[in-house]
Order: sequence, then C-alpha cells, then structure tokens
Amino acid sequence: MNDILFWYWVLMGVLLLVVLVVIFRSVRRSKFSSRTKKEVAGLLRKHGLLRQWKVYHDVSVGGDCPVDHLVIGPFGIIIACDLYRKGSYYGDLDKEEWLLAEGNEEETAQKSRIVSPLYQARKAEARVRELLGKNRIYNTPIDVFVPLTQDQPTFITGGSGILLRRKELKDTLDRVRYDKDNGVDMEAVAKALGLPEKS
Repeated sequence: MNDILFWYWVLMGVLLLVVLVVIFRSVRRSKFSSRTKKEVAGLLRKHGLLRQWKVYHDVSVGGDCPVDHLVIGPFGIIIACDLYRKGSYYGDLDKEEWLLAEGNEEETAQKSRIVSPLYQARKAEARVRELLGKNRIYNTPIDVFVPLTQDQPTFITGGSGILLRRKELKDTLDRVRYDKDNGVDMEAVAKALGLPEKS
C-alpha cells in the first residue's frame, strides 16, 4: 500500500512539474510576443509622427480582417501582420498555413501549423480594396509587409522584400516612395475603412 501511495505522489509531482513548465513557457512566449509587437508599433509610430501618417495598431478592417499595423499616408497604405512568435517558420510564401517549430532543438521542437501572416495581410488588402471601391476611392497604392520580430531562422521560400527584419523594415520605411504624395485623402480612407479619426 505504501509503495502505491509513494508512486502515486511521484507521478503527481511529475505531472505538476510538466504543467508548470508548460505554463512558464507560455507566459515567457507571450511576454516576448507583446514586446516585439510593441517594437514594430513604435517604429511605425516614429515614422508616422515625422511624416504625419495615420498609424493604427491591432485593428479589424471591415470588422472581419484583423491587422497588426495599418498605416495611411499621402503615399497610400501599408498593411503589416507580424511574425512575432519565437521559433523557426517553414513553408511557401503564398500558402495559407506555415509550420512553426518552437524550441531550441529541431528534434524536441513543438511543431504547429499557423495561419500565414502574409495570407492575413493579403486578405486584409483585398478587404481594404473592396471598402475603398464601395466609397469610390480608387488607385490607392497598398504595400503589404510581414515584419520579423524574432531572430531565429525563417525558411519561407520567396519571402524577399516582404518578410522584413527590423532593420530592413526601417530601411524600407525610409525610402523616398513613402515621402511621395500620391494624392491619397487620408481622412477619407480612414473613414471608408471604419477607423477612428485619430490614430
């Protein structure tokens, strides 16, 4: 009887340890994710203040397309959905789902399928074009980016120019094309997308 009770408590201790490790990893990953998303938001906000862009974060375009960052300026629109979870990403750029391997070693990494942030951003782009068309706003340039906010390798084929590390995002935002005035009425665009007046 004592042996059974002993092994029962050993098993309970091991289960409790496993649960605590899972909770710790989840909390740590969540803190990292929110911090890195804030870094991208800060970079966009900084550029937006200097150029008087309207910068929005964590918005839903048309009520059904979540977007991490949306920027409206005289140049047009930028839609950005972050690749912020720690891990290695695998897949084709144009696929709806990518594989995420979280962990240090390939053999022990926890693998899961995630919705591609690029797929999300392109879906939001289509919704933006639809809403702008309904409001008779045409020929608005729209750029789509996926900011990479973590340092682990990313193996997405065909991602050059769309998947941008922090430095590449900064360099991209510093390009002359975002200083160009394409005659975009920022207030009309924000209103058509159902976004608040102030960003």
